[in-house]
Amino acid sequence: MVRDITAVVALAVVLLMQWAADPLARNAPFILIYPVVFLSAWFFGRRSATLVTLLGAIAAAYLFMQPYQEFNVQGAAARGRLLTFVLVSLAMAQVLHWSRQHYLQLKISEARYDFATTVARIGTWEWDLTTDLIYGSTVLRSLFGLPDVEKVLTAEKMIARIHPDDQTMVRQRLMEAIERKSIYEAEFRILTAEGTPRWILGKGRCVYDSRGRPIQLIGTNVDTTELRAAEKALRESENQYRTLAAAVPAGIFRSDVEGECIYTNSRLAQMYGMRSKQILGSGWINAVHVHDRRYVAELWRTTSRQGVAFDAEYRVSRPDGRVVWVTTQAAPERSDDGTVIGFVGVVTEITERKNYEESLRLQASTDDLTKLANRAFATERLQLEVEHARSQNTNVALMFIDLDNFMHVNDTLGHEVGDELLKQTAGRLGTVMQEGQLLARFGGDEFLIILPNLARVELAERTAEQVVESFARPFVLNGSEAFVTCSVGIAVYPGDGENYESLLRHADIALYRAKETGRNNYQFFLEEMNAQLRERQELELNLRYALERDELSVHYQPIVMVQSGKVAGFESLLRWQNSAMGNVSPERFIALAEENGMIAPIGNWLLQTACLQMRKWQIATGEDLQLAVNISANQLRTDELFQTLQSVIKDSGFPPHLLELELTERSLIQDDLVTEASLHKICKEGIRFAIDDFGTGYSNLGYLQRLPLHSLKLDRSFLTGAPQHVGNTTLARTIITMSHSLGLSVIAEGIECEAQLEFLRDECCDFVQGYYFARPMEAAVAEQWLMDHLAAFSLGDTAIPVALPPTSQRSIHPSTDSGDGGPST
Repeated sequence: MVRDITAVVALAVVLLMQWAADPLARNAPFILIYPVVFLSAWFFGRRSATLVTLLGAIAAAYLFMQPYQEFNVQGAAARGRLLTFVLVSLAMAQVLHWSRQHYLQLKISEARYDFATTVARIGTWEWDLTTDLIYGSTVLRSLFGLPDVEKVLTAEKMIARIHPDDQTMVRQRLMEAIERKSIYEAEFRILTAEGTPRWILGKGRCVYDSRGRPIQLIGTNVDTTELRAAEKALRESENQYRTLAAAVPAGIFRSDVEGECIYTNSRLAQMYGMRSKQILGSGWINAVHVHDRRYVAELWRTTSRQGVAFDAEYRVSRPDGRVVWVTTQAAPERSDDGTVIGFVGVVTEITERKNYEESLRLQASTDDLTKLANRAFATERLQLEVEHARSQNTNVALMFIDLDNFMHVNDTLGHEVGDELLKQTAGRLGTVMQEGQLLARFGGDEFLIILPNLARVELAERTAEQVVESFARPFVLNGSEAFVTCSVGIAVYPGDGENYESLLRHADIALYRAKETGRNNYQFFLEEMNAQLRERQELELNLRYALERDELSVHYQPIVMVQSGKVAGFESLLRWQNSAMGNVSPERFIALAEENGMIAPIGNWLLQTACLQMRKWQIATGEDLQLAVNISANQLRTDELFQTLQSVIKDSGFPPHLLELELTERSLIQDDLVTEASLHKICKEGIRFAIDDFGTGYSNLGYLQRLPLHSLKLDRSFLTGAPQHVGNTTLARTIITMSHSLGLSVIAEGIECEAQLEFLRDECCDFVQGYYFARPMEAAVAEQWLMDHLAAFSLGDTAIPVALPPTSQRSIHPSTDSGDGGPST
């Protein structure tokens, strides 16, 4: 109503003005009415414009036209003028009404768009390429820290706000989008007024004229600083989860770098006899036994400061009064820049084990006369070693030692002299003992030696020889010299008995056989073992001439990248073809070479031959092919290996960073300071080290962080039955995850089927090798395999095995052909 009244008043004012200007009204009565109609339609709507039209027509007819007798309803011209006015006014009112509606909708859409972009912090911009001016929204100016009054900016002024290290990249992306008619997208940093960087994601597209010339770039900018921070937090959370998942099923915890517990599972709470909330914070350290608390706290501070793993055994005082023993292993958790931010670990209760150890200590386990282990302790230890050997598939040797003619000494010189002889005997036998072995007095003049974890029977023979030789010198008894010899009987588990009782019995039988054959000697229980010793002597003799007779050769097995399927390099494998013995398994002659000192010249020959061959393939293919060579821990105990490596690399031109030396897990566990120093010295030359057959040794994981290792070779036993075998796949997955968390790459051995390859690809394993791709091949066959593989790969045929070499080129030792069972040195 107010709008209508306003429109009528405006019409009245116009009519009065027309009436006052009589000549104008007479000649053009509608000239000033049209603007009123149009303005009414625009500002007040269609209804007001219609009302103004009708009233204006009536007023024009009776107030202006009739007095001059120009208005006659019967005249066609007058009716036409009046009708034209009405129709034009109504039509224009409708058009203006529609235009007004579209205008208002456009303003509403713009308001909504501005509101949405403001709330979402999306800065919009339009870059006029003809004037090089940028029209930016309020949000855009806020993101770039520009004054709100500067609504029009130059491109250079905008780019100047970008971090200097990112400006070139942004310019390149913009030019690429313009030239290629593609979408522009770039993520870059800008510097705020305080000098702190913030991440911006820019997107846009180019607009072209009818001739295809770029005229404008339009786009948006979004602050992604918080998003990147959230992604970083998510990655850290995933790393924590993987670490926890790799832990053993025991008590699991997570703490900050100060040792404040921030997470624990229910198993740990049960172990401590507390609720999980009570363990959080410093609750766990308060639960440590008062006598162990200081030690644990100091050890934690030391490991946290050094950023190394925490490993400790200590007692926990439960609220119910019980005291339990636990062992805790925790690995440092690091941020992206390597800073230690906390620890993740496992806790296992070992109360039963500790109680057992204490009971053994309290037993009367020593012989009063010789201070050696007594019969009871030796028997119990033998039982334990047999059980351990059964679970680890190793050997245990048992030696019975008896003094020859001891009764004669005892009867002629007296019991005191006899006791003195027994004490001196204990001292001499102790000189031949090595770490982990046990010497005991079994009773009377009988002694017993246990050799656990025996890799080869020959080691028992060597120890027996040393025992017999130790009696070659005379004993000084009661001021006089006396020559006393001994006889030794040997039985080995499992060949000579499935339990400790049968070993004791068979070693005793072998002892009597030694006495029957003249005494002062040693005898094995089975004649077959004597045959093995003779075979060993023949093997050793032929091995000493293997290099001279050119009987050694190198076979190569490819190592393939899991994700791409492309060959990464080869592992070199030593083979021996003897004219009399045929193909000799590396398992037979490698250990022998280590014992008799032949490992050094053989290893030097292998390094030189393999490096020269691999360098030839690198030059021919243009590929950075890696070479893996197995070495013996014995080679690391002298400086000869280091000098050989320097000489080989210099002569062959082989890049040292592509050479990887493999050591078995057992040799690393049994390392010494000299070995560790050699590893670091060789690593400084750029040469890499890998653990071979990981998981088959004792797995003391401390050396993974202490030694300069780069790769880990997953033993083929963990892939047997994979992925269907749940136990093996779980172990393989855990080892891969642990290795990656320690920065080690993983090479899986013994791949024989597509299912195993797919499983390893899903678990992000790095490299694989095995029959699925190729058996170990002679150099010529391997070279053809390499060329065929690279040709297939260049055509996009990835991870497809090349045909196996002819049977004549394959090794007759399938247990070592996959590369995981046959050491090369």
